[in-house]
Amino acid sequence: MNNDELQAAEAEIDKMCKREDAVELDIKIKAYANAAWSNLVESCKCLKQMRDTKAYEELGYSDFGEYTQDSLGIKERQAYT
Repeated sequence: MNNDELQAAEAEIDKMCKREDAVELDIKIKAYANAAWSNLVESCKCLKQMRDTKAYEELGYSDFGEYTQDSLGIKERQAYT
């Protein structure tokens, strides 16, 4: 194998390694995104239950907006969204 062939083979291996790294990163991103969406959906369900049952009163909050602002750092409107 001459020097040009060796360099071409090394370049091809480097390209394959970069591709494998990109695929691995893509898989991680998709897994974390799916987990985030799942957690967001569950959080929203819990927020709705907190609001509907007025459970925030048991925590010392006078209304849902006060709970979302003080406990979560978001405005009530954001919680509804």
